[in-house]
Amino acid sequence: AKHKLNILEQERNLRALKFVKQNYFENANKPGRWLAYRLRKEKEKRWIQQLQDKEEKIQNDMENKKEIVLEYFRELYKQENVSKDSIKQYLEEENIPILTEEERERLNE
Repeated sequence: AKHKLNILEQERNLRALKFVKQNYFENANKPGRWLAYRLRKEKEKRWIQQLQDKEEKIQNDMENKKEIVLEYFRELYKQENVSKDSIKQYLEEENIPILTEEERERLNE
């Protein structure tokens, strides 16, 4: 009886080893379930669930969120006519250090 149990245990271990080798061979160069799960969780963390519109209402709908983002960037990058005088005034007020001729030459090398 002990001998038969020993043989059964060895056969079970061999089957398990064969399964492990087969599984490793089949999935060696493929991302497994674990990696896919981790990537899905990371993507969910970065997903924007809701946005607030100009009326300060929370929007969950994808189309509304797209419109909010589009309007935000449209406003952010719209062209404004800024006069050269206001630019000069801003630069003078900021006290930005002026490069010497030697420093310019070093930067241009």
